[in-house]
Amino acid sequence: MFFSKDIDMTKLLLLGLKTLILNNLKESMKKFFGYIFLMIELSIGNILSMDTPLYDAALYGEIDKVTTLINAGADVNAKNAEDETPLAAVALYLEKAPQKEDDILNRFKEVESSLHRIKNLEFTRSSRDDHESWFTFENYTKLRKVYNLPEANRPREINWERLNKLKKELTEESERLEKEIKETGERAFEKGFNIFKMLLEAGAHSFGTRNAMHSSTIINVAAKNHKNDLISLFIKKLPVEAVECLKICIKYPYLTNAAVALIRNGIDLRLTGRNRLDKTPLREAVIGFNQWVNAQGFYEQHIIEILISLVEVRATFESDDMVMILRDAKRAKEKLESEVAEAKKYENSYWDRRSTVREQSIIKELSKIIDYLEEAKVQEAELKEKELKEKEEEEKRKKDEEEKGALKTALEVLKDKLMMLAKKLSES
Repeated sequence: MFFSKDIDMTKLLLLGLKTLILNNLKESMKKFFGYIFLMIELSIGNILSMDTPLYDAALYGEIDKVTTLINAGADVNAKNAEDETPLAAVALYLEKAPQKEDDILNRFKEVESSLHRIKNLEFTRSSRDDHESWFTFENYTKLRKVYNLPEANRPREINWERLNKLKKELTEESERLEKEIKETGERAFEKGFNIFKMLLEAGAHSFGTRNAMHSSTIINVAAKNHKNDLISLFIKKLPVEAVECLKICIKYPYLTNAAVALIRNGIDLRLTGRNRLDKTPLREAVIGFNQWVNAQGFYEQHIIEILISLVEVRATFESDDMVMILRDAKRAKEKLESEVAEAKKYENSYWDRRSTVREQSIIKELSKIIDYLEEAKVQEAELKEKELKEKEEEEKRKKDEEEKGALKTALEVLKDKLMMLAKKLSES
C-alpha cells in the first residue's frame, strides 16, 4: 500500500474512540482495536503492494474497511500503479465473487463428476457392446477408490444396490452444495453492490484505464441480479461513463442484459460519450443491426433484444437511421419467413422444429420493430408537415407585418406632404 497521505489519521482515531462510547464494551473494544490496526497498516504501508488502501479493500469486498476509509477521507478516485481506481477494483471483485469459496466449488465439481460416472455405469448395465461395457467400467474403478465400494472385476459383479444408495447421497449433496454456492455468491455480490454504491455516493467518477470494460462488468452483474436502483444511480452519477458502457454492451452478446438494463433505466441515448465526434448508442445499435442482417445466419440475436428495449422506451431515431433499420428489418423478416416456409415442408426432426420455433420468435420481434418504426415514420411525417405549416404561417405573418409596416410608412409620408402643402396654402 502507498503511504496514505489522503487519509486523516486524527479523524480515523476519533472514529475509533467514538465506537468505545456508543457500543457495548466487548463489541466496542473489538472495533476500536480494528481501527488501531488499520492505522498501523496505513502508517507503515505494505511494500509488497502498489495499490491504495481503498483499492485493496474494494478488491477483497471488505465493506467495513471501505466504510472506515471513506469516512476518514480516503480519495475515492486515487489510482494504483496500473492506473486503476477503487471502482475498477469493485468490477474485479464482482467478476470473481462466485469463486471465493474454492473448497465448496471443488467439492461440488467432484460430486458432479462422480454422478456423471454413475450415469455412465447405468448406461453400461443396459449395453450389449462388450468393448463399450469394459471401457465404461473404468468409471467404477475410480468410484471404488474414492467411496470404498465393493470390489468388482466386471460390470455384472457391481453391487447396484450400493451404487444406487451412493447416487442418492451424492445427488442430495450436490443440491446442498449448489444452494450453498448460490447463497455465497449472492452475499458476495451484495457486498460488491454496496461498495459500488458507497463509492459513487462519495464522488467516485472514474474506473481508470479500462473504463467501459470495468463498468460493463458491474452493470452486467447488477442486471442479472435485478439491481435497477444501482443501475439508475450509476446513470445519474456518471452519465457519460454510462453511455460509454452502453456502447460496449451493444457490441458483445454476453453483455445484452447490461445493455437492456441501461436502456430501460433511463440512460440518455442522445449523448455520444467522452468524444463529441463519437457515435451515439442509437447509432451503434443501427450499425449492429445492419451487420446482423448482412451476416450469413441469424444466430446472434442479441441486437434484436436491444432494439426491442429501444422500442419499449420509445427511442427517437434519426431519419436516415430509421429508414435503414426499417429496410433491414423488412429484408430480414422476408428471408426468415421464406426459411420457415421451406423448413415446414421437411419438418421431421427435433432440430428442424426447434429451429423453426426460434425463427418464428425472431419474426415476431422483427414485426414489433417494423410496426414501431412505421408508426414513428408516420409521426415524423406529420411532425414535419406541422412544422412546415407553422413555418409557412410564420412567413405569411412576417410578410403581412412587413406590408402593414410599409403601408404605415407610406401613409405617414403622405400625411407629412399634405401638412406641408396645407402650410404653404395658408401662407399664400
